Amino acid sequence: MSLWNKLAQDLVKGVFPPRCAGCGEWEEKLFCANCQQQLQFIHNPLCKVCGKPFDTLALADLCSECRVSRYNKPPEFSALRSCFGFAGPVREAIHRYKYQGQRSLADLLGQELTDFWSSDCHDTLQTPHCDLITPVPLHWWRAYRRGYNQSELLANQLSFNIGVPAKVLLRRVKPTRPQVELNRDQRAANVKNAFHVDEAMMSVVKGKTILLIDDVCTTGATLRECAKALLKGEASAVYALTVARQIPQQVSLDNYDKG
Repeated sequence: MSLWNKLAQDLVKGVFPPRCAGCGEWEEKLFCANCQQQLQFIHNPLCKVCGKPFDTLALADLCSECRVSRYNKPPEFSALRSCFGFAGPVREAIHRYKYQGQRSLADLLGQELTDFWSSDCHDTLQTPHCDLITPVPLHWWRAYRRGYNQSELLANQLSFNIGVPAKVLLRRVKPTRPQVELNRDQRAANVKNAFHVDEAMMSVVKGKTILLIDDVCTTGATLRECAKALLKGEASAVYALTVARQIPQQVSLDNYDKG
């Protein structure tokens, strides 16, 4: 970093001191020491496909939603992992990033994704080789109103950090209601067939292993539909990575290490 860039950064920090993304206190890091103590890290035991944590007594390695049965179709992605439980400071940070226009948090949240992905996702999943990184797309109207796609900024930051190209491969072909307003079944119906691989990207997708990025996983419906579209475009495999995921209420919080 040049001297002028360093001076410019120091000046900006003097006028706009960096704040904790959780509580808003002055803090250079993403979270202050108090908020770091409240972070929930998802570790084993968890489903080896969707990454959903089991109760501590569970012996299976697949949850009921990821087991093949006559009543159930497993996810299209090969594996999904998330850095944190979606609660406390992480929920607040993503709310600030996504709805309050604090897009500068993309750098810090992207670094969390980088550290997590580079550490074999903190469980038995060996970090796979991926050819491309792609974000979950927003509908053009929502992207216009928000001013940015939060998942695309995260994908770009992760790409820069690990040296894997990031490209927008998917297009949201129909407007959908915000998933936060819907229950589980409504979420699945809401995003069904909502994503297509952009025609100009068909040759790019074919035969590639792709890492799909989003900010939060709640039921996984959006990620499943995106993965399905990528596989339809002849991707060889799809992995998914999010900053946070909703904690199942029936799972004991003993599964979550506190930072």
